[in-house]
This record gives sequence, C-alpha cells and structure tokens, in this order.
Amino acid sequence: MVFRDVYPEKGQGARRTIVSVAMSENERDAIELAHRYIGEDAYIWTDENPAYGQLAAWWEHEAVPHSEMFQTPEGVNDNQAESFFSRLRRCEYGTVHRIEPKYLMDLANEMAWREDVRRMSERQKLTDLFCKIMKNGLSRWWRGYFQGHHREMELLML
Repeated sequence: MVFRDVYPEKGQGARRTIVSVAMSENERDAIELAHRYIGEDAYIWTDENPAYGQLAAWWEHEAVPHSEMFQTPEGVNDNQAESFFSRLRRCEYGTVHRIEPKYLMDLANEMAWREDVRRMSERQKLTDLFCKIMKNGLSRWWRGYFQGHHREMELLML
C-alpha cells in the first residue's frame, strides 16, 4: 500500500511517499496503516476498493469509481498512487526483472524515494540520501549481505 502526501497547489504532485507491504489490500491492514501514517486533519482520496470504505469514520474520505471514471468532476483522483505503482512496475520490467517478496519493501522504499526527489538536483538528492544514511546508521538487513547474511522472509507492515 502507498500513502502520498500531495502539495496543495495543483500540478505540483506528491511531496512525500510512504509505502508498506501487506499480504493483501484488506480493510484491517488499511485502517491500521492509515492510523499509523495519516494525520487527523487529512483528506483521503482512494479508489473504490472495499478495503478503504471505513476510512470515512476517521477522516474525510472520497473514492474514485475507476470502473466509471479516472477522476471525479470535483477533481478527486488517485493519480499520485498510480504514478508510484507505475514507477515500481517500470523498475521491475526494466531494471531488476524480478522482485523477490523478501526484498519488495526495500525496492518499494527506493522507488518512493525516487518519486519524492525526482524534481531535485543531483546535489540535493545526494545531500538528502547522505542525511538519511547518517540518521539511520548501520542496516540490520543489509549489513553482511555480501558475506551471505541474507534476510529469510519479507518485511510486512513496517
């Protein structure tokens, strides 16, 4: 699942992307992740998947019926989420060729970062990446990878 924080100005796109891997797109996981990542004053736009039907109990929620239209007359759409998934698919087809489930979260986070920084200069991207690396320290998942220390299973609902 993907959460996109969108700039209020039309045409600016998303400013922040948060991804999480779940076993399926279901209501329980959608609500848990929404409570974890979405502020209480947010407006939520989704597609018509039943997993998101109960979000209106906590937030202002509008859904786009994709079987009828790509965007409502009021401008409600989920194009930012679709943009992220398009980038993830292109990465799979054009670069990695096969995504192992145990590395899906890592790849999804990389594509989220690429979406978030795509309008930055190379210098800004490197600065952003360096700050994130220094803030997080050594990776428990990638440290020792080349020595054969590989993760055994996928990371779900992080």
